[in-house]
Amino acid sequence: EGRNFSIRKNVLKYDDVMNVQREEIYGQRRQVLDGMDLSSNISNMIDWVADSTVDTFNEMDEKGNLHLNIAALSTEIQNIFGISMFDEIKEKQPKPKLLLQSCCGPCSSYVLKYLTDHFDIFVYYYNPNVYPAEEYAKRLATQKQLLDAMPRDNVIELVECNYNHDEFLAVAKGYEDEKEGGARCAKCFMLRLEKTAQKAKQLGCDFFGTTLTVSPHKNAQVLNTIGLQLQQKYGVRFLPSDFKKKEGYKQSIELSKQYDLYRQEYCGCEFAMGHLKNE
Repeated sequence: EGRNFSIRKNVLKYDDVMNVQREEIYGQRRQVLDGMDLSSNISNMIDWVADSTVDTFNEMDEKGNLHLNIAALSTEIQNIFGISMFDEIKEKQPKPKLLLQSCCGPCSSYVLKYLTDHFDIFVYYYNPNVYPAEEYAKRLATQKQLLDAMPRDNVIELVECNYNHDEFLAVAKGYEDEKEGGARCAKCFMLRLEKTAQKAKQLGCDFFGTTLTVSPHKNAQVLNTIGLQLQQKYGVRFLPSDFKKKEGYKQSIELSKQYDLYRQEYCGCEFAMGHLKNE
């Protein structure tokens, strides 16, 4: 008997909760039918959905620090609201200007094909990490080869800069023995993206971004987090991405074959080259 009483008590509690929910929903329904202004209610609902959605994609690393998974969040926003990051710009004329840091011709091939309908693109070949200088020149020539061969409806232009490997060595100091994908790479990402953000502001570009996320060896979450930090610092919008998704990397390989592009065997720096030799 005691057990049955407990069950009935829980059912009544559940029914009380349902009654509260019914009263709230039907109360709002009556307000709509009476023509009342519910904009503040709707605004609160939007805030709640936005906050709870963002919280879902806060991920904790091994050191206990929270990081926002921008790529996953962008996909979820598109699923919930039926929008993409390109919806606001696809009808704009003239096209927004994007300064796109390109790590190499092969990686940029798919990214340029994907973005050209949405932006006038200025390809910023800033890669002081590449070693030796002969390799840098070879990759730059490959980038130019691709841009000469690619069809386009909008602007795609190369923005060159001086090669200074010492800039990379300065940020890599103390991290020489890190494996690829570790702290040295994060330092390198920051160097290249910060220079891109600075250049984008100087040129008056609307956005800045990078081709690096097309590589399966590059952490898109780390890159997007850095990019959004620099967006706040320099006041130029960052274009979050994970271009390796939807077979982006595979398509870059196919396009490289189509345009007969040189594909390097290592990321770029001498430390990555050393790991490759050790393997």
